Amino acid sequence: VLISVLCELDEFEAVDPLVDEALTRAGALKQPGMLGRAHWVAGMAYARMDRPADALAQLDRASQHLSFSSMPLLDWLRFCRSQAGVLLDAGEPVAAERWIAAAATTATMTGLETERMAVDAERGRYELATGHPDRAVEIFGGLVDSSRLAGPDLVKVLLGMGAALDRLGRHEEAVPVLRRAADLLEASGNFRRAIQVWRQIDRSRPAGAGAPGRRGTRRRALAVDN
Repeated sequence: VLISVLCELDEFEAVDPLVDEALTRAGALKQPGMLGRAHWVAGMAYARMDRPADALAQLDRASQHLSFSSMPLLDWLRFCRSQAGVLLDAGEPVAAERWIAAAATTATMTGLETERMAVDAERGRYELATGHPDRAVEIFGGLVDSSRLAGPDLVKVLLGMGAALDRLGRHEEAVPVLRRAADLLEASGNFRRAIQVWRQIDRSRPAGAGAPGRRGTRRRALAVDN
């Protein structure tokens, strides 16, 4: 829990020693399920720290200890989504596809609409990564205004939608979508990620368009970034 909170706050300095401690303690227990979960947490932490090779290595180790038959249904679904998300971030969409398919099957079994939508978000990212922004827009369009999505899942959908619209040359439509994502990131205190989105907005805005709004929060993000 502490590792997850620190990563959410972008306070990465303390994460590495905590990951090492978690893996050491889990290994000492000699319980495959506990060790697998520790590798899972480590993989997600490294993904947030923009260390895709380390993230993939940890999730590969996690998959050696975790399986559909050994986990509650919801945990297995979220593990599959984690695998897919990290592989997509690492530029491995082909490898991600089987995890997306497994997550989709499991989401159907749970009957939970929010989980299905979260899997659809990864499917949209997959379509964008494999050169089908039109399909991505169609998928994200069905999610972006849902009242059921919130927090990181909603931000992921907004960023995917903005990127897909941008890829299609629909820049005027992309800007407000990306701005909404930046506002949500700022509201959650994730200023480093927010400034990356503001820069993406600057690149996406049509020539001659005015500067995006929310300058006060943007200045705070710039201060953190610098």
